[in-house]
Amino acid sequence: MTRRNSDYYSDSGASSARYPVSDPDRKLEELEQKLRKVEQDKANIKVEMASKLQTELGRRRDLEQLVHNLEEQLQKQFDEEDERGHSDARIAELEKSLEESKRRLGQERQAKDSFGDLYSATRLELEQHKNERDNLRDEVVPQLRARIEGLEHEAANAQALTYEHTRMQQELATLREEVQKQQAQGARAGFSSIAEEADVMSPIAGPRAGSSLSRSNSLARSRSTRGGSVTRSGSVKGEGRQRSGSVGPASHPVSIEGVKEIEDQRDALHKALKLMIARHEKGQREHERAIKKLRREKELAEQITPRRAGYHREVSHLKDEVTTLRKRTEDALEQKWQYEKGLSGIKIDLDRAEQETRHLRNMLQERDVLPDRTSFLSSLSSNSEEKPPADETMKLSISAAEGERDQARQIAQEYRQRAQSASPDASSEELLSSASRMDELADQLESQVHSNIQLRERLAEAVAKGEREQKQSTRQIEDMQKRLAGMEDSVLAAQQHSETTLGNHEAEVRRMDEASSPALQRLRIDIPEPSKLSPTSPMFSKSPKLGGKTKLSETSLLEASRTQMLERKVRELEGLLREAEDDMQTVVQRVNRSQLEVAELQTERDAALTQMRKLQDLIVEERERVESFA
Repeated sequence: MTRRNSDYYSDSGASSARYPVSDPDRKLEELEQKLRKVEQDKANIKVEMASKLQTELGRRRDLEQLVHNLEEQLQKQFDEEDERGHSDARIAELEKSLEESKRRLGQERQAKDSFGDLYSATRLELEQHKNERDNLRDEVVPQLRARIEGLEHEAANAQALTYEHTRMQQELATLREEVQKQQAQGARAGFSSIAEEADVMSPIAGPRAGSSLSRSNSLARSRSTRGGSVTRSGSVKGEGRQRSGSVGPASHPVSIEGVKEIEDQRDALHKALKLMIARHEKGQREHERAIKKLRREKELAEQITPRRAGYHREVSHLKDEVTTLRKRTEDALEQKWQYEKGLSGIKIDLDRAEQETRHLRNMLQERDVLPDRTSFLSSLSSNSEEKPPADETMKLSISAAEGERDQARQIAQEYRQRAQSASPDASSEELLSSASRMDELADQLESQVHSNIQLRERLAEAVAKGEREQKQSTRQIEDMQKRLAGMEDSVLAAQQHSETTLGNHEAEVRRMDEASSPALQRLRIDIPEPSKLSPTSPMFSKSPKLGGKTKLSETSLLEASRTQMLERKVRELEGLLREAEDDMQTVVQRVNRSQLEVAELQTERDAALTQMRKLQDLIVEERERVESFA
């Protein structure tokens, strides 16, 4: 069959005019015209169907793009909700820390107020003691002194009264003896009359008897009488008259009771005076003892030796070191408490990061399978009944991408063969351009698959690295907490031992001061020195100096080493706290860096997946476009 030229498809009828035809040829030409018309109609229908298919495909792409946008919006909403949940948790944590800070601030304010109240109360008590001291010095002590002077004066008067009472009793006894002698020498006849006269004259015999008694007493003792004795007896008699009212026999018991009362008062005054004198002597002895002690300390301070000065200097230096170490220990323990609080916050952040990493790993396992956008993978996705593991899903995704790439290249080869077999017109050029574009899309798809695989591996490696760093950080934090706890126990033990040693030393110093009391010094036996003893006595060749001064005990090497051990422990604790702070900052930076890397890799992987979807959409679109031209 010969090849038809362009006149075969024309309807002008030039061929019939050029070449004469018969009736069969005309019928054949009519059939061919009808066939060409049918083919044109068929081509028009194909064009209309292709346009409709293109329209439907555009609508389908728009719908898929809309679905994709909705999925992205939904994912963004989920991410925003997750971030909102994290922000809510962070806000709750910050609120808790704020409440804790407020509580601690309240406690500190309460402690400050309590210290202020205690200081005010102590100040008031000190002012009260000062006022009491001033009151005792200005009022009570002068009153007591005046009372003592009055009691001494009363005691002197009572002693004088006692002396007068004793003398009067002696005079009365002498007068009674003289009266008995006179009665014995008198006439026996006038005994009754003398007795009656004595009874009648008894009321008025008081003053006269006083004068006669004084005179008889003076005559009995010596010729030379003293007027002072008469005056004192008269005063005593006057007091007797004031107390009893008369000196007759009826008033004699009353005067005895008065004398007993005076004697009781005298005894009470004597006792009070003795007690006050004993108290005064005791206070004077205590003052003298304190003055002697101060003088002795002054002499020791003046006669201090370099060795003793060095010892006191070492003791004071040791006390200052213990005080400084106590302050440093308190500061270190406070810093340790702050560090432990920061460690608890870091552990919470690590737990949250671990949860995020676990969620990311689960999401990676769920998204390992690439989205199936081609027709040749429908059977593979429909036949999979169970979810494969991570390695299988990765292999399936790689094989699916490679199959799609091979299919795109095969389709491009078919397009080239069809273009070469067809006539060189616009459709063949479209086929060649479609084939070259399919090759380009296949190459891009292959490079995108490789980049996705690399991104996936990098993301998995970053997730694994983050998990390892989280475990290492958790283990490091636990080790640091254990080391801090052990160091705190050792520092507290060393501090307690140093304080106990210092307390024992101070107690020993107090016991030595108490042992140097005057009572014990009076009991001290002064043994002469060996040089003053006889050289022939072997027992005193090395006599102990009991009365001499004992050597001062120096600070032992063990106590000094223990103090140095406390200082070393405190220094180690401070260094460990600084190291722990640096480690904490390193852990925080490491966790933040790993989270940032994982987030960046995840963003890159999502972008790569989006690019792969676009390439698949372009491949499908190109195939549909070529099929529409076929």
